[in-house]
Amino acid sequence: MKTDESERLAIQLERALNGEAWHGPSWNELLEGVDREAAIRRPLEGVHTIAELVLHTVTWQDAVRKRLESETPDIPESENWPQAELPDEAAWERVYELIAGELQHLLYHAGQAALCASTCRRDPLPVPCGVARSLEAPRRRPMSEHAARIAWSRGSAAFDYDSFSRDHAWTFPDGVTVPASSAPAFRGGEEAVDPEEALVAAAAACHMLTFLAIAARKKIVVDAYEDDAVGLLEKNDEGRLAVTRITLRPRVTFADPETVSAEALATLHEGAHRNCFIANSLRSEVTVETVENAL
Repeated sequence: MKTDESERLAIQLERALNGEAWHGPSWNELLEGVDREAAIRRPLEGVHTIAELVLHTVTWQDAVRKRLESETPDIPESENWPQAELPDEAAWERVYELIAGELQHLLYHAGQAALCASTCRRDPLPVPCGVARSLEAPRRRPMSEHAARIAWSRGSAAFDYDSFSRDHAWTFPDGVTVPASSAPAFRGGEEAVDPEEALVAAAAACHMLTFLAIAARKKIVVDAYEDDAVGLLEKNDEGRLAVTRITLRPRVTFADPETVSAEALATLHEGAHRNCFIANSLRSEVTVETVENAL
């Protein structure tokens, strides 16, 4: 298999799990908000439950992984369509996480296969036209679109570097307008938000919202969340000025702090960082320094 085709397959698998899948909603989108009771409910006689469909998918992901490892999978009917016995919500959470775990394992071995193919075969075997088309990465279908209108006018002041006004406005589709400027160090106004501050705030807010979503899904009640985030502007490895590092310092207050250990808190933050849209979009290094006394 050619390396670029392996990458296209990997893209399809990743999108099937996390979003932008060619067929519609991804697994994560479909299962968002599904609790144990809904997972084991059988809508009609003879129809599989959500939990059974998830376990069936995991079984066949494991079968493909074994094929990649030169094993011959033996899947009895009891494992092909396993009966989902979920005694509590935690059991359903573990089943839900199996999909991501098996998929990442499969992608790991697919990458190994691609590396071996590119190393051992100088001229890849031709791929039939129809198959090549089916392996192409699907056209990107965004989950959502986000817009902002940036407006600046010169006014009556002279237009030279030292004197032109950096003040401008950010207007969003809901009508909210934010006064903005460049940072004071770059001759901007101190009363307005600068792009560097907005970037840090966006990273911190995205992490917080993702954290709260994960906590709510796990039935962990959060009373308050604060973060004194800091971003550093410096030269990157290419010698260009960039916000290279963003440090988040969240302080979380839980309704029942005794039920949330330090390890559980770290796991929540790891999940929030891994799934934060903004952090996943940045080249900057984003780190989380958990405040211990916030438990």
